[in-house]
Amino acid sequence: PDEFANAVDVDKVCEDIASLGFEYVMLTNFHAMQEVLHPSEVNDRWRKAGTAPKRDLVGEMMVGLKKRGLPTALFTHPLAGHTCQDAEQLGWNDPADNYKRWNDYINQMYGEMTARYGKDMLLMGFDSEFALTNDPRWKGKLDRLRLRQTILTRRPDLPLMALAGPNETCELGLKEVWRPSWLDPWNSRSEDDYDVETWPSYRRLTAVVQGHHWATIGPRERGQARLTGEQMYRYTVLQAGTATEGPGVCWAASPYPDGTWEKDVREQFVRLKACMDPVRESLRDVFPSRSYPTLEGTTLTTLPLGVVATKTTDDTVEFIHVLNPPKGRTLTLPPPADGKRFTAATLLSTGAAVDLQQGDKGLRLTLPMGRSWHLLNTVFKLAVEPATIPRKNLALHRPVFASSSIERDPPWPPRSDWNRIRLVDGLTTVTETAHGWSTRNAGWSSNRLPDERHETVGVDLGSLQTVTEVHLHPRDDGPNAGFGFP
Repeated sequence: PDEFANAVDVDKVCEDIASLGFEYVMLTNFHAMQEVLHPSEVNDRWRKAGTAPKRDLVGEMMVGLKKRGLPTALFTHPLAGHTCQDAEQLGWNDPADNYKRWNDYINQMYGEMTARYGKDMLLMGFDSEFALTNDPRWKGKLDRLRLRQTILTRRPDLPLMALAGPNETCELGLKEVWRPSWLDPWNSRSEDDYDVETWPSYRRLTAVVQGHHWATIGPRERGQARLTGEQMYRYTVLQAGTATEGPGVCWAASPYPDGTWEKDVREQFVRLKACMDPVRESLRDVFPSRSYPTLEGTTLTTLPLGVVATKTTDDTVEFIHVLNPPKGRTLTLPPPADGKRFTAATLLSTGAAVDLQQGDKGLRLTLPMGRSWHLLNTVFKLAVEPATIPRKNLALHRPVFASSSIERDPPWPPRSDWNRIRLVDGLTTVTETAHGWSTRNAGWSSNRLPDERHETVGVDLGSLQTVTEVHLHPRDDGPNAGFGFP
């Protein structure tokens, strides 16, 4: 651990990451073999001195990235005992009191990490299937509610995210794509199917491995860039218009300690930045559009209107990304689903005025004379008429808690039509799934219980707010309409 930590040129790595135009960075810490990249009193106490580095590499990276305007998430593994040489010592194979020793160790580790880095952390992410299946490697080994309490008592508003999420611990889910065969439907495509035009979009964060691995576990020459910058850009836009339950897409790659990258990976990130820069306003600090929503499971080849739309968080601007252009110079769209009206339109990359016509039958946007569609960054910036801006939803995409919640439905893999994240996703009607594997949005429900009981929901508004109204929306799906409404 010391040899690796001391070899990292933190300043060079942070400067390079910032120069490539990323918006957040996910650091992997406490993962395979229970190795950590920070000084750990807990590790020293439970294992032995020397199993953690003396240098606080995580802390230095977080400081270095913060100086450059980049928030940091920690990605961790609460069930990696199966790879640890000290597994017996840590209670990994000791089922006594529901694996109490293992959970004591895990909770002390997460308590240490959260106390040290929680105030500067964007979110905490978790690998593994979270002991939710009958897989004997994990079954029964993690007290999920205890882990949640351990973390949130140290930082109550910290968002939590897991591969097997949402679950009892985590509000957010993560879709990992180590290779295209990991896309849903599971194992339905080959390992080298990197045609992103056919990749589905997800409501949750999608993490896609760009090089040989998300960790630098082999020599530089062994790796390769799996995707071009242009491919990454188009899928980034698709996710920006779909992900209502997480921060879009994460391109998973890692620099070596000396700041170099796997073969061609950095070069493709440079191309990605070049695609994004002219239209970055439409992809940063935005939410998926409610005027022209993109359903989970949509692919670039099946965009119903040929566009993906995003909006500013205050609803004053809509962005229309034209990814599959029409013939001629005019894009025709139906009326906005949320009733917005637009007062002006420009091309985001140049500021050039665009002819806008809106009526009861829909919206028409016409390129200026002499202009043609740019396959990567033709983006219309639409100013919203103030009278049609929806009232501000203070709860939208805020951290949310519930006394109980249906977080997953059988069969595996975990997904849930009902969970607490749906209380704050801005959707007020039941949304059916476009694909068998994708997520139907049914709303939130408490757990099914034999007796009546009080249930509570809490939303962290982030700061002191004046609340004028609280709106609850009942089910609206046919014969179930209104069922269970409080």
